[in-house]
Amino acid sequence: MSVSVVKSAKYYDGKTSKAHIVDVVLSGSILHITDERGKELAAWSLPTLKIIEPPSPPVAGIIGSDKYPDARLNIEAGKGWNYIKSRIPNNKRTKRLPTHLGAFISYSVLAIISLAFLFVMFPRIIGNLAYIIPQTWEDALGKQVLATMAGNDKICVARAGKDAIDRLTKKIQSQMQRKIEYDIRVIDNSYVTNAFAAPGGHIIIYRSIIEEAGSPEEVAGVLAHEMAHVEQYHTTKALIRNIGLGFTLSMIFGDVGTLESVAQLLSQMSYSREDESAADMRAKEILNAINIDPRGLQDFLVRMSEQEIDLDFKGSEYLKYLSSHPDTKERIKALNQDENREYNTAMSYDDWEALLSVCDKTKPANYGK
Repeated sequence: MSVSVVKSAKYYDGKTSKAHIVDVVLSGSILHITDERGKELAAWSLPTLKIIEPPSPPVAGIIGSDKYPDARLNIEAGKGWNYIKSRIPNNKRTKRLPTHLGAFISYSVLAIISLAFLFVMFPRIIGNLAYIIPQTWEDALGKQVLATMAGNDKICVARAGKDAIDRLTKKIQSQMQRKIEYDIRVIDNSYVTNAFAAPGGHIIIYRSIIEEAGSPEEVAGVLAHEMAHVEQYHTTKALIRNIGLGFTLSMIFGDVGTLESVAQLLSQMSYSREDESAADMRAKEILNAINIDPRGLQDFLVRMSEQEIDLDFKGSEYLKYLSSHPDTKERIKALNQDENREYNTAMSYDDWEALLSVCDKTKPANYGK
């Protein structure tokens, strides 16, 4: 007897990073994985199945097979997941917990130790794990995040404007301690005011950021802030905090099937108060070092806050920069510049004019290609 268990699951064969949209059918003790045309891609025996990661919505659960160690089957939480889980032999047995006093004390002590680990040691582990994720995996994840965020929007590629922002990026990058290549892309979208740093040095700036900025110093401030997030591994650390230790380890050790699932979650996250403050202070330090007025970021935040109040955009998509970069009032106050000195302009007049026209020419994003 065959039972259709799951429709539109994702299957990774372990040979490429491509996700196959599949149906899962259980026939006897065999789990058949077929593509949308009915072609069988794999047949897994129930005794060989193992749960690699349970679902944690919106992230799907992951099932593997001992016979095919590199393959992965991603299934959303729901009846299909529960049906398969109940038929995996190693997951059928549940042990009753002892109820005597000694066991109660043991479990209490274990709970206290676990809490101590969670609140004291785990944050330190998170910080260390962010530094050992391979650069190639950060890069792959960053491209997935950008593809998720950009959707069907195009990127702006007018040559003069692209050269202008590349020159500004190199100035900022000259003071960065983390030596990686930064990929800055302007998205042709004037309805959402946002900028976002993804793992691996990938940064997107929506067209409206440039349009709303009153000067090149404001764009420089936003760009330096996002690059500071990358330099300090803030996005990668936020990823680990949100998806858990086990899921992150599976990514570190080569589970390409996790990338697409994690990208959706990561694109929706906002930074912590501490990370925002650290990125602001690092941006301020870098801009001072290259002699660009760091008050540009402060001016931009003030402008966005005033528009949010005057135009009543709270809760809309328009000023998404403020929702994904919280604690705006505190940040504005902290960015006050005590130094009274002469600064160079962030870019020449010609470069600024070119940047304002960077979206005169666009092309499909094609992230990951």
